[in-house]
Order: sequence, then structure tokens, then C-alpha cells
Amino acid sequence: MTEPLLYSVNAYLAWAINERYYAGSHYVWCTAAFDARAAGAYGAHSSTPPSSTPKDIFGELQRAASAGDKGSEKIASVRVGIVNGANAKLSDGKISSEIFDEIMLVVDRCEMRDFRPLLYLLPREGVADKLKPVAVDQRAHPLSTEYIIENLSKPEFDVIEFP
Repeated sequence: MTEPLLYSVNAYLAWAINERYYAGSHYVWCTAAFDARAAGAYGAHSSTPPSSTPKDIFGELQRAASAGDKGSEKIASVRVGIVNGANAKLSDGKISSEIFDEIMLVVDRCEMRDFRPLLYLLPREGVADKLKPVAVDQRAHPLSTEYIIENLSKPEFDVIEFP
């Protein structure tokens, strides 16, 4: 059975940069299980480790952002992802050097609360043609099922933020 929903988690800061500077185009990794452990010991998603499980990613970002943990590895990886994304868009000519510099300034000056997590809900039917399976050597576990969507736009997903 193919699950009707896919899930992804991203920091508010990444979402806001995508909305403001990339015309609402989002780059996401996603999976069909919000909580891989809830799938059961032998479920189809049971091999997905915490680093690729939306529930665990959400919790890690939420704890770090609410605690103001400037040493958080998860927040550091979000920063790196934003910088790498901006570098790629600059190299591809999709943003100017001025926009790149502005994004770098935003990333440098943002507050810890800007790393709070957002849950993305993606109806599979609406994004099926954009799903790219993650290569085995890039997955968090070789048997996990992970996808990349390089250009997700607003009509294709919903965002949930929890207080």
C-alpha cells in the first residue's frame, strides 16, 4: 500500500527564506512515515532512523530552539543547509550576489526561535511526479524510504506549526 501522505520537517527560517527569496519554491527531504517507530518492529518504515524521521527531527528542533541551544548540531545543520542552498542558487544564476549576501546576513543575525520546527504535509497524489528517491549511499539507513523534492510549492503542501 502506498501511503497517501508524505511528511517533512523544516525550520521556520528555511521556510521563510524559501518563501521570500526563492519565490516560494522549497527543497525538501520527505518520508511516508511521520513516526517510523509507530510503524511497528517489522513495518515498512521501521528501518528509518531518528535522523530521517519527521517526528524525531521535529522534537530535536523544538527542544533546541525553545532552549536557545546555540550549540545544537541540528540547528548547525539547518544553517549549513540554508547556506548550501543559497550557494547552489547563486551558482545556477537563480539569485543575485546581492540576494545571496542578504540571505547570509539573515542567517547570521537570526534568533534561536527562528529555528522552530514546521511540519510539512504533502499529499502524495499532488507531488508524485516530483518525488526523487534518495540514493542508497545518501539515506540515513540503506533500507529507509526517503525522497527529495527540489521544487515544492505552496499549493502542493500544508504547513503546521505547533505552539
